[in-house]
Amino acid sequence: MNKRFIVVLVTILVLLSGCIQSQQLEQLGIIHTRGIDILEDEQIESTMSIFQFEAQSQNFTKIVSGTGKTVKGTLEDAGNKSNYRLVPGKLQLELFGQEVAKEGLISYLDTLRRDAIIPDALYLAVSATTAKDIMMVQEDKISSNIGQYLSELIEEVARDHNFPKVSLQEYMRIVGTTGKDPILPQFSIKDSNVPEISSIAIFSDDKYVGEIPINEMTLFNIMEKKIEARWIELMLPVEPLQQYIQNELSGETKEEKEGFFRTAYTVEQGKSKIKQSKENKLAFTTEIEMDLSLLEISLTYNLEEPDAVKALEKEVEKKLKARYESIMDQLQEMNADPFGYGVVYRINQDKEKLDRNEWKSIYPDIEVDFKVNVNIIRHGTLNK
Repeated sequence: MNKRFIVVLVTILVLLSGCIQSQQLEQLGIIHTRGIDILEDEQIESTMSIFQFEAQSQNFTKIVSGTGKTVKGTLEDAGNKSNYRLVPGKLQLELFGQEVAKEGLISYLDTLRRDAIIPDALYLAVSATTAKDIMMVQEDKISSNIGQYLSELIEEVARDHNFPKVSLQEYMRIVGTTGKDPILPQFSIKDSNVPEISSIAIFSDDKYVGEIPINEMTLFNIMEKKIEARWIELMLPVEPLQQYIQNELSGETKEEKEGFFRTAYTVEQGKSKIKQSKENKLAFTTEIEMDLSLLEISLTYNLEEPDAVKALEKEVEKKLKARYESIMDQLQEMNADPFGYGVVYRINQDKEKLDRNEWKSIYPDIEVDFKVNVNIIRHGTLNK
């Protein structure tokens, strides 16, 4: 059994042992992860991964489900079906089906926030289809219970306090901030038949409005805070760097046929700053600074030549600028502002308060100039 899982079980037992007799403990189902969906008849369905400590059972986790007009009602229904008293004291992840997210999450989250036993560090996520699709993945495909698997996947991908870690407290804080919109990790089941974080779920106010591929996660994180030790992959054009390429290109790979080559980097440090134009209140400059270490390059490149490195940095800057511009175009089309341009606008405007609807009418028409500055500070012994 997974060591971390054993620690979780022991912790729960210790916390509960002081106030619950052993025979009562066996009657509890302690909710670890919950999925929320809306059914065709407007009923809510909860699918839950629970810890259940039956003396005669070797399996400490089970999946239970219930339906009702409210989330509390689904717990009662699931408890009646399973003969367990379901308690959310160990709830670590709340997963919402996409249809739920499209209608808005506040009504569900407000109930959680008012419950004193729900931790503020509770993670939130969205399913690309229904939450039940994700929750019902068989344990033999993931070598652990589904709730533990999803939570650990979020932590593994995030590695620190960056996305895709989004807590209940953080989500509610952003929703309450005029001029900024939240994002959540979105799970889907691909060819491997196991859940994976496939995209960034984009929200306008509190409602799901679209998605951005997960490979843009590092660019999103840089817009939120200073980051370190992240990874990024870029396809760069061959033609402007031809004079520094030392090998004959075969033209056999797809990228070479299209005139590109592959590169991968560690973002040793990345940060951003948004500035608003004094002349035009709807014009912004976003400065992006990155220190990169080159990890991989798919051709032989003269990295010993300083001009060659500078030329490579220039192409990386062009590629990153283009990616940020593409992301921004999509966000404006969705009328979603996860980068917080509205916060900058609100701080710099003359009026005391920015109306949320006013910013939503302005945002699609703002102009953003991304200025990207890249320094390749290390490239090891590649292609020497």
